[in-house]
Amino acid sequence: SQIDGKARNSLDAKILKGQGRILLIDLCSRIVSKVLPILSEKHNIFVETSPTKALQTLNEHRFEVLIIHLCEDNKACLEFCSVLRSYENTSQLPILMILEADDNILSEALKAGVNDYVLNPINPYDLMARLNVHLANKRLQNHLDIILKKLPLKQ
Repeated sequence: SQIDGKARNSLDAKILKGQGRILLIDLCSRIVSKVLPILSEKHNIFVETSPTKALQTLNEHRFEVLIIHLCEDNKACLEFCSVLRSYENTSQLPILMILEADDNILSEALKAGVNDYVLNPINPYDLMARLNVHLANKRLQNHLDIILKKLPLKQ
């Protein structure tokens, strides 16, 4: 059956409302000062400055989106993304990668599991827009997973 407009708006508001839990990994701490003031207006932003500490944090807490900037070392960032995709608790986590504008590794980033990217220098408002899209998609996917688990299995 179709969901009428009023019910759909109510569903959207329930699922999409509220601050997101975002983990920002920034090795050189240059991006944090640029984006944290804007992103933290609407979301709970957690910051880590090393991939090792980030993995520990990801094992201890649940996040809805991950933003990664490993300074000029985009190759290390790709390796880190591949590692994240190998773990069950992070395999479906949306990853936004901040790439240096002079590096041509976009196809490699997508192969490594990156969902989206922004180029440095960053426009924080563009980053917020992309973050909000991935957050909404993640929440809708989580909601669908819950609904699917409740459905009876046909045999």
